[in-house]
Amino acid sequence: MTKYLLLTNVTAIIFTTYPLYFFADLVSSGKLSMYVTKPMSMYWYIYLYNLGRQSIFLIFYFGLIMIFSKDILVVSALFIYMFIANFMFFNFMLLLGELSFWIINMWPLRNGINAVYLLLGGLYFPLNMLNKSIYVWIRFNPFSLVTDVPANLIISGISSKLIVYIIAAVIWLILFRILQKYLFEKGFKKYEGVGI
Repeated sequence: MTKYLLLTNVTAIIFTTYPLYFFADLVSSGKLSMYVTKPMSMYWYIYLYNLGRQSIFLIFYFGLIMIFSKDILVVSALFIYMFIANFMFFNFMLLLGELSFWIINMWPLRNGINAVYLLLGGLYFPLNMLNKSIYVWIRFNPFSLVTDVPANLIISGISSKLIVYIIAAVIWLILFRILQKYLFEKGFKKYEGVGI
């Protein structure tokens, strides 16, 4: 249980909600106009900026993986999974951040999103302790895919379930990316570029 809680809480530091508030701040401050007019991809700028902020935690996390699992195959498989999950979660947070086109203050959502993350991500307790009929469905939510699933894979070892989790993360990624592009186009038409 201690190993599980350590892994999930370190993973929660890596999979942060920062992109949500970074984008919301760009919209509310009016700085979004500055980024959109530059000849660069704002999407990739935010992703790489977020990845750079996480780099020290990623190194620490993969150090933990090496300690808990000495098998290079496990480490390689988890690296691939974590890359896909990271990209999926980034798109999810950016999608939520784009709600700032319509919601003036995003700070009230912070506690709600954090509470959902703590519960559905398994940061309080292992999700497999829930009733099996609930766990079957809850294990595929985006929060669980970035915290509970990697911790369980490290503790119990890589199994054939990894492919199922990769497929679930890719499906969420595609869904979030499509919705994120749609919301950005709709919201940007409404955007005035004036700070609050």
